[in-house]
Amino acid sequence: MKKLFQEEDKYLDDKLDELIKKVEDKLDVRIFGYIMDKRGMIKNEDPETICDFLLGIEQKKKILLILVTTGGYIEPVQKIINTLNYFSNNNFEVFIPNLSKSAGTVLCLGASKIYMGVTSEIGPVDTQIETRDSMFSAKDYCDSYDKIIGKIKNFDIENENDHVLTAYFNQHDKFDNILLEMCEKANIRVKNLTKEILQNNKSYHKDLDKIEDITQKLTYGFLDHSDVIDWKKAKAIGLEVETLNPDDNLWEELIEIYERYRKLMRKRDLEKIFFTYSERLVIINSRKHSRATDELDL
Repeated sequence: MKKLFQEEDKYLDDKLDELIKKVEDKLDVRIFGYIMDKRGMIKNEDPETICDFLLGIEQKKKILLILVTTGGYIEPVQKIINTLNYFSNNNFEVFIPNLSKSAGTVLCLGASKIYMGVTSEIGPVDTQIETRDSMFSAKDYCDSYDKIIGKIKNFDIENENDHVLTAYFNQHDKFDNILLEMCEKANIRVKNLTKEILQNNKSYHKDLDKIEDITQKLTYGFLDHSDVIDWKKAKAIGLEVETLNPDDNLWEELIEIYERYRKLMRKRDLEKIFFTYSERLVIINSRKHSRATDELDL
């Protein structure tokens, strides 16, 4: 094993193990960390990595997922949830020390409980479409098209200037029909996935009206993909949220675990890290991986 670990970090490594074990014993859980910086994303290869990691922990015991991500690909989220459920006997919870946006929010919906505090946030789950030149919301693209269609249909030809109608048609002609269909399908896909995950979650599955309401709010209920959903809004939406105050011992311990990893990630310029009590995998960039069992490869 190639060691990137530096001696001055040895105390931090030992302290992390001590902190993780302390929380695990207190809550009778196994901690699994899945932390990314703004470059890191949830990717298609992550479910296999997570499965490999969880093989090394005590089976069929509750898992506490420490999750930080700006989002990523939606396709692997269901497989990640399935993997966590398999190894936890359908009993995993998630702690959000900072943010878990977009696809990360969808992942949170599979948890039986979401721990949030004053610095925690999730976000809307509308799909983002990436083209060669830009990235935009599939929902916004469809909404813009529907507005133009509405203006054309409701145009008062007797009382309004023809030039205005011509301008509306010019705007209409700028829409790409193939892209529009792609956006429409993306909206349906993320809505169906959100609903399916909630239906399969024992914390929600008996209340179909609640599931429909949560799904509608997360997919269509916010103005912008970057909108912040804090613990108050998450509770108001209907999510199973437990609030931790800044002076709670559990909050302080979990935040310390996260902050130590975040410090090490910044120091080593890492984009993603997976960890359990006994093992870490760090991703320095998309092409370079290092794994450690005895020491933190950073």
